[in-house]
Amino acid sequence: MKRYFIFLFLFSLFFLTNGSVRIPNVNEASVKMNDNKLYLKGYNLNLTKFSDTTNELLVNTNDGYVDLNNTDINTFGYFLLKSNVTQPFSIELVGYFNQTINVFILTCMKPNCSGNGICLPETIECKCEQGWGGSDCSIDLTYQCVNNCSGNGVCSIDMTCNCNKDYTGVSCNQYSPDIGLSMTMNKSLTQPSITMGSFSTNSKNTSLELNDYTKSSEYSILIPYIQEIDFNGELVKNYTFSNSNDWQLVESTKNSTTGGSITIYQTQLSAGSNVTVSIELIKISTTREWAGQLMTLPDHSIKYSVRIENYTFVSNLNNLQLIYQASPNSKLSTECEIKQSIAWGAKKSTDMHWVTLPNNQVSLYGKFSNYLIADGRIVSTSNEGLEFGTTIQVKVNIPFFKEYIELDPDFSVLVNSGNMNNEQYDECGILIKKNNDNRKWVIPVAVVVSVVGAAIIVALLMSLFYTKNTNVRTKILSFKYKLKRNNKNNSIKIFKLRNNCFKNVRFLCWSKKKKKIDNFFFFFFFFFFDIFDLLISVKL
Repeated sequence: MKRYFIFLFLFSLFFLTNGSVRIPNVNEASVKMNDNKLYLKGYNLNLTKFSDTTNELLVNTNDGYVDLNNTDINTFGYFLLKSNVTQPFSIELVGYFNQTINVFILTCMKPNCSGNGICLPETIECKCEQGWGGSDCSIDLTYQCVNNCSGNGVCSIDMTCNCNKDYTGVSCNQYSPDIGLSMTMNKSLTQPSITMGSFSTNSKNTSLELNDYTKSSEYSILIPYIQEIDFNGELVKNYTFSNSNDWQLVESTKNSTTGGSITIYQTQLSAGSNVTVSIELIKISTTREWAGQLMTLPDHSIKYSVRIENYTFVSNLNNLQLIYQASPNSKLSTECEIKQSIAWGAKKSTDMHWVTLPNNQVSLYGKFSNYLIADGRIVSTSNEGLEFGTTIQVKVNIPFFKEYIELDPDFSVLVNSGNMNNEQYDECGILIKKNNDNRKWVIPVAVVVSVVGAAIIVALLMSLFYTKNTNVRTKILSFKYKLKRNNKNNSIKIFKLRNNCFKNVRFLCWSKKKKKIDNFFFFFFFFFFDIFDLLISVKL
Protein backbone atom coordinates (compact mmCIF):
# COMPACT_ATOMS: atom_id res chain seq x y z
CA MET A 1 0.00 0.00 0.00
CA LYS A 2 2.85 2.38 0.88
CA ARG A 3 4.57 1.71 -2.46
CA TYR A 4 1.28 2.40 -4.23
CA PHE A 5 1.00 5.90 -2.76
CA ILE A 6 4.66 6.64 -3.55
CA PHE A 7 4.16 5.56 -7.14
CA LEU A 8 0.97 7.66 -7.38
CA PHE A 9 2.80 10.70 -6.02
CA LEU A 10 5.65 10.37 -8.51
CA PHE A 11 3.28 9.79 -11.41
CA SER A 12 1.28 12.91 -10.49
CA LEU A 13 4.43 14.97 -10.15
CA PHE A 14 5.68 13.74 -13.51
CA PHE A 15 2.32 14.53 -15.17
CA LEU A 16 2.05 18.02 -13.67
CA THR A 17 5.56 18.97 -14.79
CA ASN A 18 5.21 17.50 -18.30
CA GLY A 19 7.76 14.82 -17.57
CA SER A 20 10.56 17.25 -16.76
CA VAL A 21 11.12 15.99 -13.17
CA ARG A 22 14.27 13.92 -12.78
CA ILE A 23 14.87 12.09 -9.51
CA PRO A 24 18.27 10.54 -8.66
CA ASN A 25 18.32 6.88 -7.73
CA VAL A 26 21.45 5.10 -6.45
CA ASN A 27 21.39 1.29 -6.68
CA GLU A 28 24.98 0.54 -5.76
CA ALA A 29 28.06 2.32 -4.39
CA SER A 30 31.55 0.86 -4.57
CA VAL A 31 35.21 1.82 -4.30
CA LYS A 32 38.50 -0.01 -4.74
CA MET A 33 40.62 -0.56 -1.67
CA ASN A 34 43.34 2.13 -1.42
CA ASP A 35 41.60 4.21 -4.11
CA ASN A 36 39.59 7.48 -3.91
CA LYS A 37 36.94 7.05 -6.64
CA LEU A 38 33.43 6.44 -5.28
CA TYR A 39 31.59 4.61 -8.08
CA LEU A 40 27.79 4.83 -8.28
CA LYS A 41 25.25 2.88 -10.33
CA GLY A 42 21.64 4.01 -10.83
CA TYR A 43 19.79 6.84 -12.63
CA ASN A 44 20.26 10.60 -12.76
CA LEU A 45 23.38 10.23 -10.64
CA ASN A 46 24.52 13.79 -11.44
CA LEU A 47 21.63 15.04 -9.29
CA THR A 48 22.64 12.98 -6.24
CA LYS A 49 22.59 14.93 -2.97
CA PHE A 50 24.54 13.78 0.07
CA SER A 51 24.22 14.52 3.76
CA ASP A 52 26.66 16.87 5.47
CA THR A 53 28.51 13.89 6.95
CA THR A 54 29.07 12.34 3.52
CA ASN A 55 29.95 15.71 1.95
CA GLU A 56 32.93 15.95 4.28
CA LEU A 57 34.35 12.83 2.62
CA LEU A 58 34.02 14.16 -0.94
CA VAL A 59 36.28 16.57 -2.84
CA ASN A 60 33.46 18.40 -4.63
CA THR A 61 29.77 17.66 -4.15
CA ASN A 62 28.29 20.31 -6.48
CA ASP A 63 29.93 19.53 -9.80
CA GLY A 64 32.00 16.59 -8.68
CA TYR A 65 30.16 13.84 -10.53
CA VAL A 66 32.07 12.29 -13.45
CA ASP A 67 29.88 10.37 -15.87
CA LEU A 68 31.37 7.26 -17.47
CA ASN A 69 28.47 6.17 -19.70
CA ASN A 70 27.91 9.45 -21.60
CA THR A 71 24.14 9.10 -21.47
CA ASP A 72 21.42 11.54 -20.56
CA ILE A 73 20.23 9.52 -17.60
CA ASN A 74 23.71 9.18 -16.02
CA THR A 75 23.67 5.50 -15.01
CA PHE A 76 27.32 5.03 -14.07
CA GLY A 77 29.99 7.40 -12.78
CA TYR A 78 31.99 8.44 -9.75
CA PHE A 79 32.73 11.14 -7.18
CA LEU A 80 36.23 11.79 -5.84
CA LEU A 81 36.96 11.16 -2.18
CA LYS A 82 39.41 13.30 -0.21
CA SER A 83 41.51 10.27 0.77
CA ASN A 84 42.08 6.69 -0.29
CA VAL A 85 39.81 4.07 1.25
CA THR A 86 41.37 1.71 3.79
CA GLN A 87 38.29 0.53 5.69
CA PRO A 88 34.51 0.04 5.23
CA PHE A 89 32.18 3.06 5.31
CA SER A 90 28.68 4.12 4.25
CA ILE A 91 27.15 7.15 2.51
CA GLU A 92 23.93 9.03 3.27
CA LEU A 93 21.69 10.31 0.47
CA VAL A 94 19.15 13.14 0.91
CA GLY A 95 16.43 14.48 -1.34
CA TYR A 96 13.19 12.80 -2.30
CA PHE A 97 14.23 9.58 -0.55
CA ASN A 98 16.70 9.57 2.30
CA GLN A 99 18.75 6.41 2.41
CA THR A 100 21.99 5.00 3.77
CA ILE A 101 24.09 2.78 1.51
CA ASN A 102 26.96 0.58 2.63
CA VAL A 103 29.79 1.13 0.16
CA PHE A 104 31.02 -2.08 -1.46
CA ILE A 105 34.81 -2.27 -1.10
CA LEU A 106 36.38 -3.81 -4.20
CA THR A 107 39.33 -5.85 -2.97
CA CYS A 108 40.71 -9.36 -2.80
CA MET A 109 38.95 -12.07 -0.82
CA LYS A 110 41.40 -11.22 1.97
CA PRO A 111 42.99 -7.77 1.58
CA ASN A 112 46.33 -9.04 2.94
CA CYS A 113 46.13 -12.31 0.93
CA SER A 114 46.59 -14.27 4.19
CA GLY A 115 50.08 -12.80 4.55
CA ASN A 116 51.28 -15.04 1.71
CA GLY A 117 50.92 -12.65 -1.25
CA ILE A 118 49.84 -9.20 -2.41
CA CYS A 119 46.49 -7.92 -3.66
CA LEU A 120 46.77 -6.48 -7.18
CA PRO A 121 44.53 -3.37 -7.43
CA GLU A 122 44.15 -3.66 -11.21
CA THR A 123 42.61 -7.14 -11.18
CA ILE A 124 41.55 -7.23 -7.50
CA GLU A 125 43.16 -10.67 -7.22
CA CYS A 126 45.83 -12.08 -4.94
CA LYS A 127 49.26 -12.79 -6.39
CA CYS A 128 50.53 -15.57 -4.16
CA GLU A 129 54.10 -16.23 -3.12
CA GLN A 130 55.76 -19.45 -4.22
CA GLY A 131 54.31 -22.46 -2.43
CA TRP A 132 50.93 -20.83 -1.74
CA GLY A 133 47.67 -20.87 -3.70
CA GLY A 134 43.94 -20.30 -3.55
CA SER A 135 41.89 -17.15 -4.01
CA ASP A 136 43.30 -15.77 -0.73
CA CYS A 137 46.76 -17.47 -0.79
CA SER A 138 45.81 -19.54 2.26
CA ILE A 139 46.41 -23.01 0.74
CA ASP A 140 49.83 -24.59 1.26
CA LEU A 141 50.72 -26.10 -2.13
CA THR A 142 53.63 -28.06 -0.65
CA TYR A 143 51.28 -30.27 1.36
CA GLN A 144 50.75 -33.68 -0.26
CA CYS A 145 48.50 -36.70 0.28
CA VAL A 146 49.79 -39.21 2.83
CA ASN A 147 51.88 -41.99 1.27
CA ASN A 148 50.45 -41.13 -2.15
CA CYS A 149 47.22 -42.89 -1.10
CA SER A 150 49.07 -46.26 -0.90
CA GLY A 151 48.31 -46.95 -4.52
CA ASN A 152 44.67 -47.59 -3.59
CA GLY A 153 43.25 -44.20 -4.48
CA VAL A 154 43.80 -40.84 -6.12
CA CYS A 155 45.07 -37.65 -4.48
CA SER A 156 42.38 -35.00 -5.02
CA ILE A 157 42.96 -31.27 -5.49
CA ASP A 158 42.04 -30.95 -1.78
CA MET A 159 45.15 -33.02 -0.97
CA THR A 160 42.97 -35.72 0.56
CA CYS A 161 42.83 -39.31 -0.69
CA ASN A 162 39.85 -40.31 -2.78
CA CYS A 163 40.01 -44.06 -2.15
CA ASN A 164 39.01 -46.86 -4.49
CA LYS A 165 36.00 -49.01 -3.65
CA ASP A 166 36.41 -51.08 -0.44
CA TYR A 167 39.42 -49.02 0.66
CA THR A 168 39.38 -46.36 3.33
CA GLY A 169 41.68 -44.45 5.66
CA VAL A 170 43.79 -41.30 5.51
CA SER A 171 46.09 -43.01 2.99
CA CYS A 172 43.60 -45.64 1.67
CA ASN A 173 45.57 -48.25 3.62
CA GLN A 174 42.58 -50.13 5.09
CA TYR A 175 40.68 -52.80 3.18
CA SER A 176 37.27 -52.44 4.81
CA PRO A 177 35.86 -55.94 3.99
CA ASP A 178 38.62 -57.50 6.12
CA ILE A 179 37.41 -55.55 9.15
CA GLY A 180 33.66 -55.53 8.66
CA LEU A 181 33.07 -52.49 10.87
CA SER A 182 29.50 -51.76 11.90
CA MET A 183 28.01 -49.08 14.17
CA THR A 184 24.90 -47.13 15.01
CA MET A 185 24.35 -43.61 13.67
CA ASN A 186 21.63 -41.74 15.54
CA LYS A 187 20.40 -38.30 14.47
CA SER A 188 18.74 -35.78 16.71
CA LEU A 189 15.19 -34.72 15.84
CA THR A 190 15.64 -31.25 17.31
CA GLN A 191 19.02 -30.08 16.00
CA PRO A 192 21.59 -31.09 13.34
CA SER A 193 23.73 -33.35 15.52
CA ILE A 194 24.60 -37.01 15.16
CA THR A 195 25.99 -39.67 17.49
CA MET A 196 28.04 -42.64 16.28
CA GLY A 197 28.58 -45.62 18.58
CA SER A 198 28.11 -49.34 19.38
CA PHE A 199 31.16 -50.20 17.31
CA SER A 200 31.78 -53.84 16.35
CA THR A 201 33.66 -55.83 13.74
CA ASN A 202 32.54 -58.81 11.70
CA SER A 203 35.77 -60.57 10.79
CA LYS A 204 36.98 -64.18 10.82
CA ASN A 205 40.27 -62.90 12.19
CA THR A 206 39.93 -62.97 16.00
CA SER A 207 42.80 -60.51 16.36
CA LEU A 208 40.52 -57.85 14.84
CA GLU A 209 38.07 -57.91 17.74
CA LEU A 210 37.38 -54.62 19.52
CA ASN A 211 37.92 -54.31 23.25
CA ASP A 212 35.20 -53.29 25.69
CA TYR A 213 36.41 -49.69 25.85
CA THR A 214 35.96 -49.29 22.11
CA LYS A 215 32.58 -51.01 21.97
CA SER A 216 31.14 -48.58 24.52
CA SER A 217 32.69 -45.48 22.92
CA GLU A 218 30.77 -42.82 21.00
CA TYR A 219 31.34 -39.76 18.82
CA SER A 220 29.13 -36.69 18.53
CA ILE A 221 29.20 -34.13 15.70
CA LEU A 222 27.36 -30.77 15.63
CA ILE A 223 27.52 -27.08 14.70
CA PRO A 224 27.90 -24.97 17.89
CA TYR A 225 27.96 -21.51 16.27
CA ILE A 226 28.47 -19.31 13.20
CA GLN A 227 30.20 -15.95 13.43
CA GLU A 228 30.93 -12.93 11.25
CA ILE A 229 34.52 -11.67 11.33
CA ASP A 230 35.75 -8.32 10.00
CA PHE A 231 38.84 -7.83 7.84
CA ASN A 232 40.94 -7.22 10.98
CA GLY A 233 39.95 -10.58 12.44
CA GLU A 234 37.63 -9.05 15.05
CA LEU A 235 34.27 -10.61 15.95
CA VAL A 236 31.32 -8.67 14.50
CA LYS A 237 28.37 -11.01 15.13
CA ASN A 238 28.00 -14.37 16.81
CA TYR A 239 25.13 -16.83 16.30
CA THR A 240 25.15 -19.57 18.92
CA PHE A 241 23.07 -22.74 18.65
CA SER A 242 22.96 -23.94 22.24
CA ASN A 243 19.21 -24.51 22.40
CA SER A 244 17.37 -27.24 20.52
CA ASN A 245 14.62 -24.69 19.80
CA ASP A 246 17.09 -22.84 17.56
CA TRP A 247 16.49 -25.42 14.82
CA GLN A 248 13.48 -26.78 13.00
CA LEU A 249 13.25 -30.28 11.54
CA VAL A 250 12.13 -29.86 7.92
CA GLU A 251 12.03 -33.44 6.66
CA SER A 252 13.60 -36.89 6.98
CA THR A 253 13.59 -39.43 4.16
CA LYS A 254 15.18 -42.83 3.53
CA ASN A 255 17.64 -43.47 0.74
CA SER A 256 17.33 -46.98 -0.69
CA THR A 257 20.54 -46.60 -2.74
CA THR A 258 22.83 -46.09 0.25
CA GLY A 259 20.68 -47.88 2.83
CA GLY A 260 20.69 -44.71 4.91
CA SER A 261 18.62 -41.55 5.23
CA ILE A 262 18.68 -37.78 4.68
CA THR A 263 17.50 -35.38 7.38
CA ILE A 264 17.14 -31.64 6.79
CA TYR A 265 17.17 -28.92 9.48
CA GLN A 266 16.75 -25.17 9.18
CA THR A 267 17.29 -22.01 11.22
CA GLN A 268 17.71 -18.25 10.66
CA LEU A 269 20.72 -16.05 11.31
CA SER A 270 18.73 -12.88 10.70
CA ALA A 271 15.48 -11.90 9.02
CA GLY A 272 15.39 -13.57 5.61
CA SER A 273 18.74 -15.33 6.07
CA ASN A 274 18.28 -19.12 6.25
CA VAL A 275 20.74 -21.83 7.24
CA THR A 276 19.87 -25.28 5.92
CA VAL A 277 21.72 -28.37 7.17
CA SER A 278 21.42 -31.73 5.45
CA ILE A 279 22.79 -34.83 7.23
CA GLU A 280 23.00 -37.90 5.04
CA LEU A 281 23.77 -41.27 6.60
CA ILE A 282 25.52 -43.57 4.13
CA LYS A 283 25.57 -47.26 5.08
CA ILE A 284 26.61 -48.59 1.65
CA SER A 285 29.56 -47.09 -0.22
CA THR A 286 28.60 -44.60 -2.92
CA THR A 287 29.95 -41.67 -4.94
CA ARG A 288 29.09 -37.97 -4.80
CA GLU A 289 30.13 -34.99 -6.91
CA TRP A 290 31.28 -31.88 -5.15
CA ALA A 291 32.88 -28.73 -6.58
CA GLY A 292 33.62 -30.50 -9.86
CA GLN A 293 35.13 -33.58 -8.19
CA LEU A 294 33.78 -37.13 -7.97
CA MET A 295 34.27 -38.42 -4.41
CA THR A 296 33.92 -41.97 -3.09
CA LEU A 297 32.26 -42.27 0.31
CA PRO A 298 32.90 -45.48 2.29
CA ASP A 299 30.41 -47.61 4.21
CA HIS A 300 29.06 -46.02 7.40
CA SER A 301 29.99 -42.44 6.49
CA ILE A 302 28.22 -39.11 6.90
CA LYS A 303 27.69 -36.16 4.58
CA TYR A 304 27.18 -32.99 6.66
CA SER A 305 26.15 -30.32 4.10
CA VAL A 306 25.37 -26.67 4.88
CA ARG A 307 23.75 -23.95 2.76
CA ILE A 308 23.47 -20.30 3.92
CA GLU A 309 21.22 -17.95 1.93
CA ASN A 310 20.65 -14.19 1.77
CA TYR A 311 22.93 -13.25 4.61
CA THR A 312 23.47 -9.49 5.03
CA PHE A 313 27.10 -8.74 5.91
CA VAL A 314 27.94 -5.64 7.88
CA SER A 315 30.65 -5.09 5.24
CA ASN A 316 31.67 -6.96 2.13
CA LEU A 317 35.17 -7.12 3.61
CA ASN A 318 33.86 -9.41 6.32
CA ASN A 319 33.60 -13.18 6.17
CA LEU A 320 31.69 -15.89 7.99
CA GLN A 321 33.17 -18.75 9.98
CA LEU A 322 31.12 -21.91 10.40
CA ILE A 323 32.35 -24.22 13.15
CA TYR A 324 32.06 -27.99 13.10
CA GLN A 325 32.64 -29.67 16.46
CA ALA A 326 33.38 -33.32 17.18
CA SER A 327 34.12 -35.00 20.50
CA PRO A 328 34.55 -38.56 21.77
CA ASN A 329 32.51 -39.98 24.61
CA SER A 330 33.94 -42.97 26.47
CA LYS A 331 34.18 -44.43 29.95
CA LEU A 332 37.84 -43.56 30.18
CA SER A 333 39.11 -41.10 32.77
CA THR A 334 40.53 -37.73 31.82
CA GLU A 335 44.04 -39.06 32.46
CA CYS A 336 43.40 -41.82 29.95
CA GLU A 337 41.82 -39.54 27.36
CA ILE A 338 44.82 -37.23 27.12
CA LYS A 339 46.95 -40.18 26.00
CA GLN A 340 44.98 -40.24 22.76
CA SER A 341 46.78 -38.27 20.06
CA ILE A 342 44.76 -36.15 17.59
CA ALA A 343 46.25 -36.07 14.08
CA TRP A 344 45.81 -33.16 11.67
CA GLY A 345 46.37 -33.29 7.92
CA ALA A 346 48.13 -29.96 7.71
CA LYS A 347 51.47 -28.21 7.87
CA LYS A 348 49.78 -25.22 9.51
CA SER A 349 46.69 -25.24 11.71
CA THR A 350 45.15 -22.56 9.47
CA ASP A 351 45.24 -24.82 6.40
CA MET A 352 43.73 -28.11 7.51
CA HIS A 353 42.66 -30.85 5.07
CA TRP A 354 41.66 -33.73 7.36
CA VAL A 355 41.64 -34.76 11.00
CA THR A 356 41.51 -38.03 12.94
CA LEU A 357 40.09 -38.02 16.46
CA PRO A 358 41.04 -41.26 18.29
CA ASN A 359 38.82 -43.10 20.73
CA ASN A 360 40.54 -46.33 21.84
CA GLN A 361 40.84 -48.60 18.78
CA VAL A 362 38.78 -46.40 16.40
CA SER A 363 39.22 -42.89 15.04
CA LEU A 364 36.75 -40.38 13.65
CA TYR A 365 38.02 -39.28 10.24
CA GLY A 366 36.85 -35.89 8.93
CA LYS A 367 37.64 -34.56 5.45
CA PHE A 368 37.25 -30.84 4.70
CA SER A 369 37.43 -29.53 1.16
CA ASN A 370 39.44 -26.46 0.18
CA TYR A 371 36.59 -25.54 -2.15
CA LEU A 372 33.04 -24.35 -1.64
CA ILE A 373 30.31 -22.97 -3.88
CA ALA A 374 29.51 -19.26 -3.60
CA ASP A 375 26.78 -17.74 -5.79
CA GLY A 376 27.20 -20.56 -8.31
CA ARG A 377 31.01 -20.24 -8.47
CA ILE A 378 33.60 -22.70 -7.13
CA VAL A 379 35.72 -20.70 -4.67
CA SER A 380 38.81 -21.81 -2.78
CA THR A 381 39.01 -21.38 0.95
CA SER A 382 40.90 -22.68 3.99
CA ASN A 383 39.95 -24.54 7.17
CA GLU A 384 41.42 -23.99 10.61
CA GLY A 385 41.80 -26.77 13.18
CA LEU A 386 41.46 -26.20 16.94
CA GLU A 387 41.84 -28.54 19.94
CA PHE A 388 40.11 -28.25 23.32
CA GLY A 389 41.28 -31.30 25.25
CA THR A 390 39.74 -34.26 23.45
CA THR A 391 37.26 -32.05 21.55
CA ILE A 392 38.13 -30.65 18.14
CA GLN A 393 36.66 -27.73 16.21
CA VAL A 394 37.13 -26.96 12.53
CA LYS A 395 36.53 -23.39 11.36
CA VAL A 396 35.46 -23.21 7.73
CA ASN A 397 36.25 -19.75 6.38
CA ILE A 398 33.40 -18.51 4.19
CA PRO A 399 34.12 -15.47 1.98
CA PHE A 400 31.64 -12.71 1.23
CA PHE A 401 28.69 -13.76 -0.92
CA LYS A 402 25.47 -12.13 -2.10
CA GLU A 403 23.00 -14.98 -2.60
CA TYR A 404 24.16 -18.28 -1.12
CA ILE A 405 27.09 -20.42 0.00
CA GLU A 406 27.39 -24.23 0.15
CA LEU A 407 29.92 -26.48 1.90
CA ASP A 408 30.03 -30.25 2.13
CA PRO A 409 32.48 -32.09 4.44
CA ASP A 410 32.17 -35.79 5.24
CA PHE A 411 32.96 -38.00 8.24
CA SER A 412 33.68 -41.71 8.68
CA VAL A 413 35.17 -44.04 11.31
CA LEU A 414 38.49 -45.84 10.94
CA VAL A 415 39.73 -48.91 12.80
CA ASN A 416 43.33 -49.20 13.94
CA SER A 417 43.55 -52.68 12.46
CA GLY A 418 47.19 -53.19 13.37
CA ASN A 419 46.49 -52.98 17.11
CA MET A 420 43.44 -55.10 17.75
CA ASN A 421 44.51 -57.62 20.43
CA ASN A 422 42.83 -57.02 23.82
CA GLU A 423 45.89 -58.28 25.68
CA GLN A 424 47.96 -55.45 24.24
CA TYR A 425 45.94 -52.67 25.95
CA ASP A 426 46.29 -51.19 29.42
CA GLU A 427 43.55 -49.92 31.73
CA CYS A 428 43.18 -46.87 29.49
CA GLY A 429 42.65 -48.96 26.40
CA ILE A 430 46.01 -47.72 25.08
CA LEU A 431 48.35 -50.06 23.22
CA ILE A 432 51.10 -51.54 25.41
CA LYS A 433 54.47 -51.93 23.70
CA LYS A 434 55.84 -55.38 24.34
CA ASN A 435 59.36 -55.81 25.70
CA ASN A 436 60.78 -59.31 26.12
CA ASP A 437 63.84 -58.16 28.06
CA ASN A 438 63.53 -59.26 31.71
CA ARG A 439 64.86 -56.39 33.77
CA LYS A 440 63.38 -57.24 37.19
CA TRP A 441 66.88 -57.20 38.69
CA VAL A 442 67.31 -53.46 38.00
CA ILE A 443 65.43 -52.17 41.07
CA PRO A 444 67.06 -54.48 43.70
CA VAL A 445 70.53 -53.77 42.34
CA ALA A 446 69.84 -50.01 42.31
CA VAL A 447 68.69 -50.12 45.94
CA VAL A 448 71.65 -52.17 47.15
CA VAL A 449 74.22 -50.09 45.28
CA SER A 450 72.72 -46.90 46.75
CA VAL A 451 72.84 -48.30 50.29
CA VAL A 452 76.40 -49.53 49.93
CA GLY A 453 77.52 -46.23 48.47
CA ALA A 454 75.93 -44.32 51.35
CA ALA A 455 77.60 -46.64 53.85
CA ILE A 456 81.03 -46.05 52.35
CA ILE A 457 80.60 -42.26 52.40
CA VAL A 458 79.38 -42.24 56.02
CA ALA A 459 82.19 -44.58 57.07
CA LEU A 460 84.75 -42.34 55.40
CA LEU A 461 83.47 -39.28 57.24
CA MET A 462 83.35 -41.09 60.59
CA SER A 463 86.91 -42.39 60.11
CA LEU A 464 88.13 -38.81 59.84
CA PHE A 465 86.39 -37.89 63.09
CA TYR A 466 87.68 -41.13 64.67
CA THR A 467 91.33 -40.24 64.08
CA LYS A 468 90.96 -36.61 65.10
CA ASN A 469 88.58 -36.71 68.07
CA THR A 470 89.07 -38.84 71.17
CA ASN A 471 85.43 -38.59 72.32
CA VAL A 472 84.12 -39.83 68.97
CA ARG A 473 86.59 -42.74 69.07
CA THR A 474 85.42 -43.76 72.54
CA LYS A 475 81.72 -43.68 71.65
CA ILE A 476 82.21 -45.71 68.45
CA LEU A 477 84.18 -48.44 70.21
CA SER A 478 81.55 -48.58 72.98
CA PHE A 479 78.70 -48.90 70.45
CA LYS A 480 80.47 -51.74 68.59
CA TYR A 481 81.07 -53.63 71.79
CA LYS A 482 77.40 -53.37 72.89
CA LEU A 483 76.11 -54.33 69.45
CA LYS A 484 78.24 -57.51 69.33
CA ARG A 485 77.47 -58.48 72.94
CA ASN A 486 73.66 -58.04 72.76
CA ASN A 487 73.27 -59.66 69.37
CA LYS A 488 75.88 -62.39 69.50
CA ASN A 489 73.76 -65.07 67.87
CA ASN A 490 72.47 -62.80 65.15
CA SER A 491 75.90 -61.45 64.44
CA ILE A 492 77.24 -64.94 63.90
CA LYS A 493 74.41 -65.63 61.42
CA ILE A 494 75.05 -62.37 59.63
CA PHE A 495 78.77 -63.02 59.32
CA LYS A 496 78.05 -66.43 57.88
CA LEU A 497 75.47 -65.01 55.48
CA ARG A 498 77.79 -62.20 54.50
CA ASN A 499 80.66 -64.59 53.77
CA ASN A 500 78.39 -66.84 51.71
CA CYS A 501 77.03 -63.88 49.75
CA PHE A 502 80.49 -62.55 48.98
CA LYS A 503 81.62 -65.98 47.82
CA ASN A 504 78.56 -66.64 45.65
CA VAL A 505 76.49 -63.84 44.06
CA ARG A 506 77.45 -60.91 46.23
CA PHE A 507 74.57 -58.60 47.13
CA LEU A 508 72.02 -60.31 44.89
CA CYS A 509 71.90 -63.27 47.24
CA TRP A 510 70.07 -61.11 49.72
CA SER A 511 67.11 -60.36 47.42
CA LYS A 512 66.93 -63.98 46.28
CA LYS A 513 66.89 -65.47 49.80
CA LYS A 514 64.45 -62.79 51.03
CA LYS A 515 65.67 -62.69 54.65
CA LYS A 516 63.88 -60.76 57.35
CA ILE A 517 64.31 -57.03 57.47
CA ASP A 518 66.02 -57.10 60.89
CA ASN A 519 68.73 -59.35 59.54
CA PHE A 520 69.29 -56.86 56.76
CA PHE A 521 70.00 -54.12 59.29
CA PHE A 522 72.53 -56.35 61.06
CA PHE A 523 74.16 -57.13 57.76
CA PHE A 524 74.32 -53.44 56.96
CA PHE A 525 75.83 -52.47 60.31
CA PHE A 526 78.54 -55.08 60.17
CA PHE A 527 79.36 -54.28 56.58
CA PHE A 528 79.52 -50.62 57.58
CA PHE A 529 81.90 -51.31 60.44
CA ASP A 530 84.05 -53.52 58.21
CA ILE A 531 84.53 -50.60 55.88
CA PHE A 532 85.06 -48.30 58.85
CA ASP A 533 87.76 -50.57 60.37
CA LEU A 534 89.50 -50.83 57.04
CA LEU A 535 89.66 -47.06 56.67
CA ILE A 536 90.93 -46.64 60.24
CA SER A 537 93.67 -49.15 59.73
CA VAL A 538 94.84 -47.41 56.58
CA LYS A 539 94.92 -44.01 58.26
CA LEU A 540 96.67 -45.35 61.37
